[in-house]
Amino acid sequence: MSNQKVATSHRRHRRPSHAKPNLPSEFLNCYEITNASELSWPVRLYRVKRSDGQRSQQTDRGKIKDVFWQLRKKNSHHCQGYGFVIDVRPDMIAVPESWKVPADNESVGDYLVSFEKAIVASPENVKHTQIVQGIFREALKQHFKNNMPDELGSLWQDYGNFCQMPDINKRGNFHFCKKFTVAAKPIIDNRWVVEVSVNTTTLDGRTIEDYYRNGRVRELAKSIAAKRSKKLNRKNQPTAVRVWCDESSDYQTACSVMELSDPELIIGHADLSRQQQSELVSGGIQCQLFKRDPELIAMRQARLILDSQITMGDHDETIIDPDERIYLGTLLCEAASKAKVFGSSMELASGPFETNLVPSFSISPPSVLVRNKERGERLIKSPEFNAEDIKKRSNYRAKQIRENGFLNSRPVKLLLAAPKSYGPGRAGKMRNSLNRILDWQGIKFKFTEYVLYSDVEEVRAAVDKSGYTAAIVVLPEGARSSTHHDDTHERVKRILEIPSQCIHHDNTLPESWVDKPFKQFKEENPRLARRLKQRYELCLGNLLVKCHWVPFAPAEPFHYNVHVGIDVGGQHNDSAMVCVGHGFSAKNDPIVFRPDQIPIPVQQKEPIPSQFLLAGLRGPFKAIESQMAEAGGNVNFSKALFFRDGSLLGDGDAWNEIDALKKLHTEFLKKGLVDESSVWTAVEVLKSAEGWRILRNGPKREGNPIVGRAIFPFRDPKAALVSTTGQPYLHQGTARPLKINIVDIYGTASTEEVIRDLVWESDMCLSKPDMGMRLPWVLNIADTGALQTSKSYVIAGIPA
Repeated sequence: MSNQKVATSHRRHRRPSHAKPNLPSEFLNCYEITNASELSWPVRLYRVKRSDGQRSQQTDRGKIKDVFWQLRKKNSHHCQGYGFVIDVRPDMIAVPESWKVPADNESVGDYLVSFEKAIVASPENVKHTQIVQGIFREALKQHFKNNMPDELGSLWQDYGNFCQMPDINKRGNFHFCKKFTVAAKPIIDNRWVVEVSVNTTTLDGRTIEDYYRNGRVRELAKSIAAKRSKKLNRKNQPTAVRVWCDESSDYQTACSVMELSDPELIIGHADLSRQQQSELVSGGIQCQLFKRDPELIAMRQARLILDSQITMGDHDETIIDPDERIYLGTLLCEAASKAKVFGSSMELASGPFETNLVPSFSISPPSVLVRNKERGERLIKSPEFNAEDIKKRSNYRAKQIRENGFLNSRPVKLLLAAPKSYGPGRAGKMRNSLNRILDWQGIKFKFTEYVLYSDVEEVRAAVDKSGYTAAIVVLPEGARSSTHHDDTHERVKRILEIPSQCIHHDNTLPESWVDKPFKQFKEENPRLARRLKQRYELCLGNLLVKCHWVPFAPAEPFHYNVHVGIDVGGQHNDSAMVCVGHGFSAKNDPIVFRPDQIPIPVQQKEPIPSQFLLAGLRGPFKAIESQMAEAGGNVNFSKALFFRDGSLLGDGDAWNEIDALKKLHTEFLKKGLVDESSVWTAVEVLKSAEGWRILRNGPKREGNPIVGRAIFPFRDPKAALVSTTGQPYLHQGTARPLKINIVDIYGTASTEEVIRDLVWESDMCLSKPDMGMRLPWVLNIADTGALQTSKSYVIAGIPA
């Protein structure tokens, strides 16, 4: 984890003005190793067993590598040259053949080491994949420590990643550094590629000294607590809190990544007075390089490395356009091609890997039903698979909803709440504007009253007294105000037990126009009038979706009637949510959604203990049964598709989250809710896509793929890259596909059926009908709900 080096000057790359390289029409961010079949490395395998007789677990992987490094140091005269120690399994490591350590049940700490056998590791042998990947990883890391392209400027190392130096002189809450990762990976037909990943890592804009000197350690402590609570390590302990430490006076020549030795000490300092905090500045802070003794670091040298859940990743600096990504990838691959892989030279293809070399298919969005002017239904047909037709269809869908209202609705009693400073004239004008939009859409429900509040408790009192079921709340804070834990928006979400939608006061009608006719406002400020109308329409649309209103519905049946989203998330990764959707393949029954929190009364929420996941799933399914019975509809659980945000995890062979899904199916089978012809399928949805990107070479410039593309570049035919976002919806930055793994729970899934349902439901962006979304709707609800419950929001209706 330590990071040595790096360059001697701080430079930013600029893409040279050379001609665009010849690129295939669609490609991945990787280059094929063309001589992989010719490479091989003699290695020795050693078994490392626990001396207490217990079986080694995943948690032992790091320990067994350390054990062998100790053994190698002890027997240095038998170990020639630089080498590697690769954990093949929790109880086995691989080292170079030249390291002839004479071990036979040799005791090292709590472990016994024995020589197992010697082999020649080859990319051609699938059984050697773990070893070969490790050999490439160590070789590339060592190569790039001293051979990064000059165009990238000064770099610092973070594990196996290399990051550009921050511009410390630039003001802001965060410093964004481009992060480069180069890794060799096996793909279909036993090919090997070098994947080039270009992302962003984030540093705190303030040093630790800044927090202490200004008496703001409480803010620092919150960030540390968020990092520690986000995830527990394999020992069930909070993960390390990493800091970026400069080692020079000008911040530009050297740095290292260290860990805070005692994060709890800083958290404890949050309760000190501002003066007491300031007095601690000169004392420094204890940090340590990976597995080394702590050392005292000046506070001015250290700043936190932040997680995306703290920064929320919503910054222009994190956006990397495809042409820049391709240029950087080309630089990195040119450098990688010169790497020596422990005595062997690898050769890379001259251009990126073409997707036409692997199986793929394209899925157009489904035909949908919307409401027409006569309050009946209008069919919008599925478009041709091209960006222009898909965009026309989504714009037309949104236009029909804006003009004619939602397809399916239910009774609501609407409340408008505004701060007392807003005044009755302005509140009345806004109420009339909202009602005018509802009239245009043919919606009979109206805002009959408004409430002026000085505290959110007054809004709740009005709700309790008059039985309102949904509310739009105007916030006293402006749109540019900084947010904090106890601002009005946060209080509304924690206190109101009905679906609510908030809007900042300066995003509504300006006070200067309250006493003037609306017609005059439209004539003199047409752009502002149009923008306000769009804001009000968006607020109303989001609110009604939260109230289980459905603006449109697919006109074609999905393959799976039940879709389920499961996620663990939130700023501290401490909340689990499930959302069950029913009716996706039904002809006459409406689609209904049932979100619910999964109670997990243990510290570590992920992986979700199977008994709690099973209990958490029973509730929403039971609620769907009751809801369909009341509506006179048919319950059909025979085909169910479970979208898990991330991998289905567990505790080795002891248990796995998938056990809960299998047990639920067994329960339903016994109750007669499903039969033996049923098909239940899980989809592991990896949002990071393990660094993979799909890129398209357009007539004018490089760009994103069209939504609906499914690529199968992996050895496992049930694993795929699926573009649920891209053209025509995403123009800025590079679209990240989803990497999915399809897992059979009961019965055998059709890969094409699963992916079509995933793409179609990602098109069901109910809150923004003029576009699709990256996640399937049920998983988006679970993802949003997990974040909201982590903030102690009251989950009422659909978390949208």
